[in-house]
Amino acid sequence: MPDALPAALRDAARPLPAGPGRTVHWIGTGLSVGRSGLGLLCEQAGRVFVRGRTRSKAVALLDRLGLTGRAEAGRCGLVGQTEAGLDPGIDHLLAHELVYVARKAVGDSAGPVDLTSYCGGLPAAPNAFAYPNRDNSVPFSAQYRIPDGRRLRPFIRGTLRSSGRKAAWQPVFRTVETGDPDRSRALAQDLAQRYPATGEDRDRVVLAVSVTLGTERGGPGRRGECLLALTGTARESAMALCVPLPLALGVTRVLDGALPAGLQRAAQGPEAARRLSFLREHGVAARLRELSV
Repeated sequence: MPDALPAALRDAARPLPAGPGRTVHWIGTGLSVGRSGLGLLCEQAGRVFVRGRTRSKAVALLDRLGLTGRAEAGRCGLVGQTEAGLDPGIDHLLAHELVYVARKAVGDSAGPVDLTSYCGGLPAAPNAFAYPNRDNSVPFSAQYRIPDGRRLRPFIRGTLRSSGRKAAWQPVFRTVETGDPDRSRALAQDLAQRYPATGEDRDRVVLAVSVTLGTERGGPGRRGECLLALTGTARESAMALCVPLPLALGVTRVLDGALPAGLQRAAQGPEAARRLSFLREHGVAARLRELSV
């Protein structure tokens, strides 16, 4: 462990003690924080501190840690768990599972590959909105362990949004672009009065992933499709279930010493299957369909 690290960080970087007494600091108290994820942590960790989140605090914390990648985290003995929410997170777990099943069925011949992964709402027509982590799909070919030499056909990680969303939000975009805080506050108050949220409102999460692996000489290939579609309940919103629950599960795996030091991306192989099984048991279940093509 580098001596240049401040004493507090050297203490934080030491291996976690076995058994109870382990502390988790949960930063973020927005609407996507649900009782299922926090409940899991309260069962598994010794102490859980829940703190509000601001951009400045988060950036300052990362700057103090000075951990910009896998090598730095590994040298300090720290485990960094990333891509462990809904998107990115569950989408990667489903893609890994589908690729694994298809490769078992057709082997690693240099046939074509189709992959689509969409997360969000359900539009009737395409729109321009996209998450930053879905701007460039090609690098995920290696992450999903697509065999070398396979030709990528449609290989898309895209975003779903309801039809008409862009037009409906144009007045908001125009107001925000003016940079006038008074106009923004006035618009926010007007929208809150015209469209008040009620206890009967329910959100919805939709995630669709499909993978097709062809064969080199045109023989039967394999296609797998996964659809996750959840609607929130009075107890917990769909987003509050799909985001913090897989994240909390990742934290418990760190507490259990199941992950090596370094920056860890989405789980793969047996660890991915383990997490999907846990999520199914806790109400986050994707429907799977497999067929020959």
